Amino acid sequence: MCGGHNRRIIRVSPTREVIKLKTVKPQRGYTAQTWKMPISAELWRHIFDAIKDPAFLHDTQFRLLLANAAYCREAGVTEEEVLGKPYWEVFPPGAGPLPGCKDAIDRIGPGGSLEEVRVGEKLFLSRSYTARDEQDKSLCALHILSDITAQKHSEAARRKLKDLLQALVEYVPARIFWKDRNSHYLGGNTEFAHDAGLASPDQLSGKNDFEMVWKDRAESYIADDLAVMESGTPKLDYEEQAARTDGSTVWVCTSKVPLRDESSQIIGILGIYHDITERKRAEQALRDSEERYRLLFENMLEGYAHCKMLFEHDTPLDF
Repeated sequence: MCGGHNRRIIRVSPTREVIKLKTVKPQRGYTAQTWKMPISAELWRHIFDAIKDPAFLHDTQFRLLLANAAYCREAGVTEEEVLGKPYWEVFPPGAGPLPGCKDAIDRIGPGGSLEEVRVGEKLFLSRSYTARDEQDKSLCALHILSDITAQKHSEAARRKLKDLLQALVEYVPARIFWKDRNSHYLGGNTEFAHDAGLASPDQLSGKNDFEMVWKDRAESYIADDLAVMESGTPKLDYEEQAARTDGSTVWVCTSKVPLRDESSQIIGILGIYHDITERKRAEQALRDSEERYRLLFENMLEGYAHCKMLFEHDTPLDF
């Protein structure tokens, strides 16, 4: 209901010849007379049948008052056959009114209902809108049934795929994460969640790097994200340091690639890294060892030169 309007009451005549709307407060540029517009039964029928989903109107005893063309097609009936019958004897079939629908009719005050209804292999989303008089007493209710079978199948398929991908990333011997265009985490594997100081990957959703244990390096990480997303070019196998929950610092080898949707639009990034701290330590140990041997060898050469100076023609010099 638009702001500034009085309450509108829908009045359905017993003969269904005319449906009148109570006069509402006129908007700017309109007169009150403009809004005293009777709607003919023919116009109402066109409006009702224009609703592509099955729709019906019932009284407080849940008896059908009106049914649109989509409702009749879905139920396999004509409107004349079903008017006056409890709607559950027609469509959607059941032992009584839908729980949410009954609650909305019985409830004092405004409200409707939203509930899922299964009919055979199909699943419908039932939206119920209750019309009330000025004392908030229920007059009738409008139901619109949207077929959400395909949507639910698609959601189930996405959940199955998500579960499969989650299972796969759990077995990869690396930390894996993915983010949206704003560098907010959407998910990751358990190893990555633990690195972030979280108990499970479910806790990653919606967080950013400023909320992680590595917040001191957040700006650098996010800059890398943006560079990959803006260029569309992966950044592969680069080494960087990362903080751990115990305050220590480790070396990791990181790769980031852009994530794309069905239309190839970049929607985020996928990141993967593995801890190379031990390798870096081994490399440093090797460098340290090489340096020690270099110094030892140089000292040996210097000692040999001093030794040569103490001899002349292989004969020790007498000091």
